[in-house]
Amino acid sequence: MPIDPKILKLQRVGPLVKATFGHADPDIETLEALGIEAPVPVDLIGFLDTGAANTLIKYGTATGLGIIPCDRKQIRGIEMTYITAIGYYGHLTFAGSVIVPCVAFEALPRNHPCDALIGRDVLQHAIWTYNGPSGEFELSIRRTRVPMYEIPE
Repeated sequence: MPIDPKILKLQRVGPLVKATFGHADPDIETLEALGIEAPVPVDLIGFLDTGAANTLIKYGTATGLGIIPCDRKQIRGIEMTYITAIGYYGHLTFAGSVIVPCVAFEALPRNHPCDALIGRDVLQHAIWTYNGPSGEFELSIRRTRVPMYEIPE
């Protein structure tokens, strides 16, 4: 019996969502008070990663927005080596309106296939159901359903 391509796609690619990453609200208010327009948040394709304690973004994402670093820590990277990563306080926005404040660490190489690994620091605010037999997952944050990202064929 052939396997549904939808199931294979989720198994091969994993759970992906669209999000944006940008300045946190207090930063936006400060910039506006200074007469400076806040940069437009960056669009991301994020991989939901329950194995990651922290949310990771590609190098240059936060610095490109002018976000000031707020943390530094040793993180075991995707290549299983420890790296010193710089954290940036900002917000991830899902489904255009669900905002989750987080410290995102620039630790993903620019050639990584995803723009972000959404870690447990963000997923702790979500209900996530992964339905392998149907090839679907559902992510709800603060009672708002976040749609799956479908990779264009």
